[in-house]
Amino acid sequence: MLSDLVKKPKLVRTHGANFYTYPSKISNTYTGCQNVWLENGHKLETKYFRYGELTWVRGQEPKDVRPYFCIYKEKRLISNLSFNLKRCRKKIN
Repeated sequence: MLSDLVKKPKLVRTHGANFYTYPSKISNTYTGCQNVWLENGHKLETKYFRYGELTWVRGQEPKDVRPYFCIYKEKRLISNLSFNLKRCRKKIN
């Protein structure tokens, strides 16, 4: 829903890097993507939500040559359908 989106990406500052997230907050009614990218424009990952629940994550870290793709159902990783598991979280909140 468009009402779930904020107008600006959120800047997160860490000791290693600064990155942006958009939309910055996900409601339990949101269906769509959330993107995360570095301050220099390199896209880190895309997360897809259905009614506020994370269903998949895909991305590639700048220094990692292998991309990752993680599929979730009921907040648990479906490892046999996912790729490059070292980058996937086993459980999500």
